[in-house]
Amino acid sequence: MTAAVKIRILKQASYEDLTTLQKVIEAAPSYWMRISARLPGRNAAEETFKALPDGKSYVDKFVLGVFDSEGAMIGCADLIRGFPNEETAMLGLLLISEPAQKKGYGKLTYEGIERLILSWKEIRKIRIGVIGTNEVVLPFWKSLGFLETGLRRPYEENGVISENIILEKAVS
Repeated sequence: MTAAVKIRILKQASYEDLTTLQKVIEAAPSYWMRISARLPGRNAAEETFKALPDGKSYVDKFVLGVFDSEGAMIGCADLIRGFPNEETAMLGLLLISEPAQKKGYGKLTYEGIERLILSWKEIRKIRIGVIGTNEVVLPFWKSLGFLETGLRRPYEENGVISENIILEKAVS
């Protein structure tokens, strides 16, 4: 059977969206251990909604839920339109719960996100950052057409010292 996903924008004010997002975040413990050496906190979903880069407003922030063909949320994404510049969309997180990994959901999710981004006429490229301690995902992103920009920024979280590897992909 071929995997299928539905993506929708989550609402922070929705108790159901918030609690289900928290469960999805908690269902990917390996990711959190690689990037922070700890499991996500009780407020990780709320923090996902609130995280916003300087100079951006919540009108440009989209927290997305990824649902399988049976309607269960199996993943999430965090997307900022127009960051770090007006022609770039920053995909800050694409997370698939561990039980749903290695089934094609990540690729389908990314393709859905790219379709959304293509509806934003000003956007010409998508940017992601991969923490070096999570480099296991680099082949996935490169298979989708992302290229390393050469930008690498220091990263430190809870004693994990690494770098944030910046990749981009042109879209049109």
